[in-house]
Amino acid sequence: MKQKAVEAIQLEADITVTEYKRLLIEEENKNIMLTIALEKERNDLLEQRLEANQRELMGNSLYIHQKNRLLADLKEHMQEMDATYPHARPEALKSIQSSLQDGQHLDEEWNKFKLHFEQVHPSFFKDLQAAHPTLTKYELRLYAYFHINLSTKEIAALLNIAPASVRQAKARLNKKMNLIG
Repeated sequence: MKQKAVEAIQLEADITVTEYKRLLIEEENKNIMLTIALEKERNDLLEQRLEANQRELMGNSLYIHQKNRLLADLKEHMQEMDATYPHARPEALKSIQSSLQDGQHLDEEWNKFKLHFEQVHPSFFKDLQAAHPTLTKYELRLYAYFHINLSTKEIAALLNIAPASVRQAKARLNKKMNLIG
């Protein structure tokens, strides 16, 4: 009888140890699955950042291309004016230089605005990019102007574009950010 009691106790202990081992293995599996899920989420986030950086790079490339094209056009106009109107060159040159400076001032003004904006709204751009990593610099700029309730005409003047272009850009931005429809 004692032998059977000892065997029963031993069997019960073996069952308890086996159950404990099973629970440990289950817990390890849960931890592994959690680690895999976290790594997948991290990889997805890195992919989103990479895509956003690539889009930003493309946007910057387009911007540089447009600026270079503007400079080439201006150079061509200067050559044409020099050939056609050799005596009008100083006045025409001033006009062209003024156009070039306007382009430079747009960049400088945006950098100043962004600096002051970030002082008032410290995490605005970081939070916006975290919520919408696909936004380009231009879209961030537009959203910042909309955020401070600038009118369409004011934004158009700042960006040196037509008010209709601002309205169209706003509609695209809203759609991209899923703010409407």
